[in-house]
Formats: sequence, structure tokens, C-alpha cells
Amino acid sequence: MPLEKCRKCGFHYIMAKLFSWNDNGTITMRNFPDMRTVIIESVFIDELFSRVEEQMGVSLRHIVFEAQVNASIRAVDTQLSRPLFRQGRKGSFKHIGAWVNSRIPIWSGMGYTHTLFYEPGKRYEAVVANPFNKELLAAIILGSFISLEKRPFIHEWRKVNDHDVLVLEAAESRPEVAERLDIGFPPARPGSLELERCRSCGTPLALSYLRWHEEQGVIIDSRRGVRVTFLDGYVPTLVIRELAAEIGEELYPLVIEAEKDYTKAHIHSLGIADASPPFLRLGGTRRHLPGGPGHAAPVGPGQPGGLQARQRLAAGDGGESLQRGAPGRPHGRGLRSGGGAGCGGGVGEP
Repeated sequence: MPLEKCRKCGFHYIMAKLFSWNDNGTITMRNFPDMRTVIIESVFIDELFSRVEEQMGVSLRHIVFEAQVNASIRAVDTQLSRPLFRQGRKGSFKHIGAWVNSRIPIWSGMGYTHTLFYEPGKRYEAVVANPFNKELLAAIILGSFISLEKRPFIHEWRKVNDHDVLVLEAAESRPEVAERLDIGFPPARPGSLELERCRSCGTPLALSYLRWHEEQGVIIDSRRGVRVTFLDGYVPTLVIRELAAEIGEELYPLVIEAEKDYTKAHIHSLGIADASPPFLRLGGTRRHLPGGPGHAAPVGPGQPGGLQARQRLAAGDGGESLQRGAPGRPHGRGLRSGGGAGCGGGVGEP
């Protein structure tokens, strides 16, 4: 079924109605304002944690997976707690829930999914193509069914006629680490970003560069031809918190360096790395930083050879602020745990 798009700006109409685009730089679920979402380049999380794994010599895959499962459970629990959807866990209504679970990855740019088989309470099978991250997409689908069925499930991948098929089966329990990865929702602070919005669907016009390809389950940033994904803003924070508890604070410099390198590469790819101070003072970077509005604002020339930005409301950090000066010289102790729009907005000049 083709996606319905805004006739004026081309934005996905359902996504426009699911989310609120706030003047404090955050993107939140309309019916659950504490649930944050970010728009990130699809390779961001994999690149971030792969680098940490390589340098620390430890595996994060199981922690990342269970953190994403928990985030998915929390999101679906919230939806099914609404009076309109409370019947979603009963009888034949579960099949509607299963259909929605198969559409969310397509709407969000996570990948293409198509249900092959569903026996409520016991088993689910779906063809998966073009996943932004194979295991994270499995975690998102797994979490949605754990919420829908109110019981644990396990997953495995199978090859059927050269297609990847995700199989979920009912289980007795979940891994112990899942119990420690509880999602908290720190309160967001107010902000005063002025967003020029589409008069038809209400989304920021700065996001009009997004292009949905529903037959592939992909969203493309048309400025650079790179793939982006709508994702909850909590998984990196949960993983960093859990890992820091195990190995200590030497983790933080690695995360900061990984994110700094990622952001520098992004700015270079947009051709604004050598932009002059007047361009910066006029806000030229605000709509060009990774993902678009909400990434970091305000932006100014700062120290010679670098940018300075005050960023607050970073996804999952409870509103701590982070200042960056010249390359290689981060300021403060805040950690930004997103990679795109919705990561936070400026609330005052630096």
C-alpha cells in the first residue's frame, strides 16, 4: 500500500501526525511527550559501537540488542495503553497489531518487512529486506511483539529462497541483562527555536529533503544521497551507561572521539567545513548539521579553526549541556547520544 505523503512538502503524512516537532529542539511522540525520537544516518549507531568495541576489546552486541528491545517494548506499551488501542492485545485485534508492527519499519526507514505467518501467542515470521541494521531491526520487531503478546519471545534468522526471514517464538524468559537496561525519560527543558513549518502537515520545512521509498523500506537524505532512519533516542545512552558501569569512565573519551569524527565527516560531506564566519553567524549550519534542525544550536565561529555550540536536551542526557571548541578540544562533560535531528536544541547564546 503506497504511503500517503503531504502534497505540499512530500513528508510522510502518518509520521507527521505521530510526532511533535518541538521548539526546544526535540522530536517526541505526540501522545507520549516523554518518548524521544531522533533522525540519524542509518550507519551511525553501528559505526559508533563498532569503534568502541574495537578499541575496548569488548563486545557490545548483546547490550545494544537488549537495549533496543526494551525501547521498542516501551514505545508499543505506550501506544496500547491509550483508550482507543486497549483492545489491541485481545483476540483478532492482535492481527491488526501485527500488521502495524510490520509497517512501522517501513514508515521509519528501518527496512522492508512483510508478514508471512502469525499465530498469536506462539510464533511470527516475516521477510526482511534492506534493514538499516539487521540485529537492531530484529530487536525492534521482537520488542513490539513482546509488548503485544505480554510475554517473552526469542528470535532467529532463516534463509528462505534467498530471502532473510525473521522468526519469533514464544519463550519462558528474557536475558538477565535486559532487566538492568531500564529506560528512563529525563524531563526536557524549554527552548525557543523558531521552525518554519509546512502549512499543510505542520512538519519543519527543513526536513523536506527526506525522500521515502516505501517499496524498499528506505528513507534517503536527498542532499547527499545517504540513508537515514527514525529511531528512539535512548539506546546509545542505555548502552553507554551499562558499559561504563562495567569498565569505568575510560569509555567516555572513546565515545566523544567517535562522535566528533562522525560529525566532522558529515560537515565535510556537505561542503561547509570551510564556511566563513558570516555564514555561521547567519545560522547557515543549523539546517545542515547531521539530520537538520535540533542537532545543535546556536552555532557560531567560536575559537579560531573551530565551531562552538551550546547544546542542551541531548537525547537521554536529562538536559546536560555540551560545548565544543576547536577540533580535538571538547568542553564539558555532557555526552550527546544521538546523531541527527531531534538530538536537542539551543536555549541561549554561548
